Amino acid sequence: MPTTRRPTSPRTTRTRASAQPNGQQPPPPTRGSDLNLQIVTITPDLAQEWLDRGGTNRKITRRHIDA
Repeated sequence: MPTTRRPTSPRTTRTRASAQPNGQQPPPPTRGSDLNLQIVTITPDLAQEWLDRGGTNRKITRRHIDA
C-alpha cells in the first residue's frame, strides 16, 4: 500500500502588514455583513438527525479501534 508523505519544504506563513508612516498598524480586515452566527444547543435528538442525514463515514477497522 503506498504511503503519503508530507512535503519537505517549509510552510509559508503570512507576514504582518508593515506599520504605516505614522507608526500605527493598519486596521485588521473586516468581514462583510453576510456573516451569520448562531449558538445552538445540540440535543441528542438533533445530533441523531444530523448523523442520519450525514452520509457515509469511513469503515471501522480493528487497527483503528485498537489504537
